Amino acid sequence: MIGNSILAQHLEDCECIQGDTMTLTYEFFDGEGNPLDLRRTKMYVAFCPYGQYKSPALIKEGIVSSGSPNTCVVNLSKTDTIHLKDIKYNQQPVIVVNADSPDEREYRRAQGDLIMYPAIYSE
Repeated sequence: MIGNSILAQHLEDCECIQGDTMTLTYEFFDGEGNPLDLRRTKMYVAFCPYGQYKSPALIKEGIVSSGSPNTCVVNLSKTDTIHLKDIKYNQQPVIVVNADSPDEREYRRAQGDLIMYPAIYSE
């Protein structure tokens, strides 16, 4: 955050077929461009049907990289993606500071689209 302004970033669109596995990597920086240390935070990604930002279809916890503490990885399994039936989802990585305390705060500084193609079945 610079002054009172919040910097938001648009993520590149991701494409996937229902039933695929996928690894998504997110890097976080503060308002001055410095790597943000996430080791004392929680991180998750909310996947919401497009236009329904308050109704996530899937929430996945992120894993902070041991070698790069400003980087989180989210792994989507076959089970996760097979249940995403809509075509377009919004992905929002969320950082949770002071988790499980009265001072808990969430930051959503980026969002992007996940395009989910129907599974291909052979007869």
